[in-house]
Amino acid sequence: MSSDSLSIDIRLIRIGDAHVVRREGLMCGSISEVESDIRAFIASKHERVLLVRSSEKPIALVKLFVRDRHNYSASFEYILVNEIVNDTDLLTRIMDEVLHYCFIDVGLHKVSTLLTPKNIFWEPLLVSANFSQEAILKDEVKENDRFVDAGLFSLLSPNYLGRNVCFVPFQRGILAVYGSQEFVTKTTFYHYGDKVEDEYTRAIADYKELLDESGCFFPRGSEVYGIDHQSEIDNLPKELGVAYTQLREYFSKHIERFDVKVDISKSTEFQRLVWNEIKSIPYGATRSYEDIALSIMNGDRNIAKKLTRAVGSACSENPIPVIIPCHRVIGKDGKLVGFSGGVDFKDFLLQLEAFPMTIL
Repeated sequence: MSSDSLSIDIRLIRIGDAHVVRREGLMCGSISEVESDIRAFIASKHERVLLVRSSEKPIALVKLFVRDRHNYSASFEYILVNEIVNDTDLLTRIMDEVLHYCFIDVGLHKVSTLLTPKNIFWEPLLVSANFSQEAILKDEVKENDRFVDAGLFSLLSPNYLGRNVCFVPFQRGILAVYGSQEFVTKTTFYHYGDKVEDEYTRAIADYKELLDESGCFFPRGSEVYGIDHQSEIDNLPKELGVAYTQLREYFSKHIERFDVKVDISKSTEFQRLVWNEIKSIPYGATRSYEDIALSIMNGDRNIAKKLTRAVGSACSENPIPVIIPCHRVIGKDGKLVGFSGGVDFKDFLLQLEAFPMTIL
């Protein structure tokens, strides 16, 4: 069976794992000693031990050392069963799970690890995951009765390729776009000068030097927005990079349609019906909420009238405005209502699509 077909899961170690981790050689000593060590791990404020399983079989332990009480920075090391040391695909998947736990589940800002002659096989995997080498530490670790140098490799949350945020400046503000290698999950509008309240978004925007000392976006036209776009794309998850490129082209009036994979799996069936119908509205056109209800109800006007408010709610709950163009849905009387980003942004997007020249 190939490693690609094996399921991988990761969780904190438990007392009940003592027998299996000892049997697989992941921890040494008697059962009582292993149980005692696990109890110490569980009680520790600064050390966490993760059990990695493949098809329910333990294949690795990951020791995570949290260096500060705010959970911003941590180092980690792996203990592997011998038979997977040369399985690059499986090691990559293990590392992906560990990084997801660190950055998404725990909310760390920085993770680091040491490479020595004993575990140097991790180096190409770390590099491909966007880690950078910070230093070579002289005689840092003792291996085989000798002190050896260790390479210190680290990865910051803003450079994590599993999930990230990019920022697309345009004529009226900034669109924050969230996504992963596979999907775009959310877009959020900000005005120039807005304070970024969300901690995760603020940390990444600050790393990209888009915020002033008070945590607000710099004014329109500031030189911080003249970034190297290719460099930005290179440090984004694949599908997020696609979205970044296409949104820049959209705001510059170079494209009218998006070819971006979105994740709306947490929505209801009705919301998905509404959003899919909205995606069919042509660039520069508008539909009323009742028009959308009429389409998804196959022309039944009586039912459509009853669903108009529900359609409006689905539009306001759209997590990915612009890419799912709910700005093209307006009131029956032509009024601009019900846009999560704010009516001013809705008005701008409609004008952008209505006129042949770029709006300044």
